[in-house]
Amino acid sequence: MKKFLRFIAAVLAFEVFLAFLLVTTIRFQILSTNFWIENLRKEGVYGQVGKALKVSLRQQLRKNYEEETGVGLESLTVRERSRLEEEINKITNIITTERLQDFSENNIVQILAFVNGQEEKLYLYLPLSKWELPSIYLQRIPPNLFTERTEVNELIDNLGGDVGNTKELLANIGGLGLIVNKIWIYLTVAIFVLLFLYYLLGSILERVKSLGILLIKISIFSLALSGFLKVISNYFASGSFYWREATQIFVGAIAPTIISDIIKLWLIISTGVLLVGVFAVVLHYAIARSRFKNYFVQPGRIGIMFSRKRQSK
Repeated sequence: MKKFLRFIAAVLAFEVFLAFLLVTTIRFQILSTNFWIENLRKEGVYGQVGKALKVSLRQQLRKNYEEETGVGLESLTVRERSRLEEEINKITNIITTERLQDFSENNIVQILAFVNGQEEKLYLYLPLSKWELPSIYLQRIPPNLFTERTEVNELIDNLGGDVGNTKELLANIGGLGLIVNKIWIYLTVAIFVLLFLYYLLGSILERVKSLGILLIKISIFSLALSGFLKVISNYFASGSFYWREATQIFVGAIAPTIISDIIKLWLIISTGVLLVGVFAVVLHYAIARSRFKNYFVQPGRIGIMFSRKRQSK
């Protein structure tokens, strides 16, 4: 029965540790403004993201033109096509690295403030008046609606349309970071409890060593997961050279740098667990040798000495 319970504790320790890795990543990276801002500021990221947005916007504007006029692009003359492209470029040229960085970083701060429970309402950074949009588009926008702190619920109410359960979804997202913090604490406690149970259920002479071996196995498992993430990161990094679709360019720009930082965190945690496991195994053998020397060899020698004295008498 003890062996079975010990096996269950070991399996649960693996599963809880995996959950701990994921929740730690969410808590200290995904929900951290510095994590996103620092990764997006890495060389070439904003340039590639801007390229992806321009490709997507250009495709959408061409589609809108065909739907509004009922004329396909292939039917246009060279001169008409040239004029259309000029108008499209006027809009896509609004997307610059500086504006993209300003837009991204301010929205990251405001969105995560809401998700982490620091703000009761969700605000977006949408100062359209600063972005030099063509006047024809600005005329369609309600005044004072798009600002540096645009309240999302107010934006939804003004724009109308089919919003579905958007407001409900936003309400559920608000304060999500506080729940993640609690889950992280519960998982941390659960890991220590499971490891302690595994230790207690082992044989007295092998407890320290078996706990160390379990920790080494867990660390190897998490290191293997880190290696798998590295393969995924390399795939996205290599694909970014020949991908042409907007979504592919966007993912190829952001995914490698994000995944690389996650790998670093997992490697730090895995290495720490590995070192503790190795230390436990070394400690076991050190104690075992010390016990043998002090409690078996020396008492035996003392017993032999007393028997020889008795024989001599």
